[in-house]
Amino acid sequence: MDPLYIVGPSYNHQKNILRRIVRLLKGPAIRRRYGDIFSAVSYDREMLTLTYHESLNYNQFDPPVSLTTWQGAKEGPHPAWMHFDDCWQKEFKNIESNEDIRIKYSKVFSKMRIRRGGKRTRVSFTGTRYAPEDAYSYLMTKQKFPFIHEKALGDNDKMLKCPNYTLDDLLKERDIDPAIFETSMNNNPVPSTGVYFKAEHWKTIETNILEHEQGAQYFLVMDPGKGFSDFAARTAILVVAIWEGKAYVVDGYVGRIDADQSLKYINAFYTKYNPAWTLIEKTYAQVDMRRFAHLRGLVPYSDTVKRAKLIRISAMKSYFVDGLIYVLEGIQPYKFLYREFLAYKETDSTPTRKDDAIDALSMIIQQFGKFLSIFTETNVDWSESPDFHLTA
Repeated sequence: MDPLYIVGPSYNHQKNILRRIVRLLKGPAIRRRYGDIFSAVSYDREMLTLTYHESLNYNQFDPPVSLTTWQGAKEGPHPAWMHFDDCWQKEFKNIESNEDIRIKYSKVFSKMRIRRGGKRTRVSFTGTRYAPEDAYSYLMTKQKFPFIHEKALGDNDKMLKCPNYTLDDLLKERDIDPAIFETSMNNNPVPSTGVYFKAEHWKTIETNILEHEQGAQYFLVMDPGKGFSDFAARTAILVVAIWEGKAYVVDGYVGRIDADQSLKYINAFYTKYNPAWTLIEKTYAQVDMRRFAHLRGLVPYSDTVKRAKLIRISAMKSYFVDGLIYVLEGIQPYKFLYREFLAYKETDSTPTRKDDAIDALSMIIQQFGKFLSIFTETNVDWSESPDFHLTA
């Protein structure tokens, strides 16, 4: 008989939950065994509550059942069990919305986890994930909450857990839109098969096979980030080599760093790889190009047409399909590149679905991609082409 506190996405959602609880407690099976359990129900928009019958001698400070929205929750309650029910039902498109979720948790909900008398509150969540860096990711990685990943379909199309569907229904729904099926039915924020790019076209190498190849030429590309909040864009630095008509991402760094830190990484990569050219995106005002003026072959890069980034990234599909792009396993940018590769869906990035690393790769592929195709068609190495040059 300890207090339960349920947090949901909207007032109507919470009202429906409370009505179901009331209907259950008023049912003949419960009443025959336990009698009248509750005495009053309030559907107040700020806080919906259910109060036990006085015969139960409930003596807690908080109501036995309270329901509110995550936006409307306030400090004060100290429940024994706090449950978040499908609070975030979409992929938020702006930084403010996502920051508000985390601020709300740290400023309000985290304080409810300590009950009166020093007892810990049980916390649970149910919900669907829509993006790799959503609120649930924050709760799992930062707050260290354990989770159970429920799927409708498993390997070899085995039906796992979806009582309202038949196997045939699930297979048909997956065929209509595999990406939506992966998020809504299999709870994968990044579809394992990919959305625009397909997982089967992702090529890797286990070791840097170019390390002692005299013909390999290295290039460096940098796409500066624009902030240090959890949802800000990251700086992406990639070291890309061309050898025998293929592109190899062999090193780099992806993270939230400033211009000075970026320069330290770039200088280290220059010492190690001696790149022939350096391509730096200069859209963001805080990047001082003079800091990079000493770099050999520096090419400032900026988009000149609307939605150029999406066109660039999408254009890499044929190179991946043809097996012309490889990524070295174990390098720091690998997880970012692979996650963005699978999640990309020809739309602008969001605070919870980034494209910084794949965008940086597209910048360099746009410059020398045609020479990969030339080699594929003629078997002539790019370095033998007299007109090879980097342009912006």
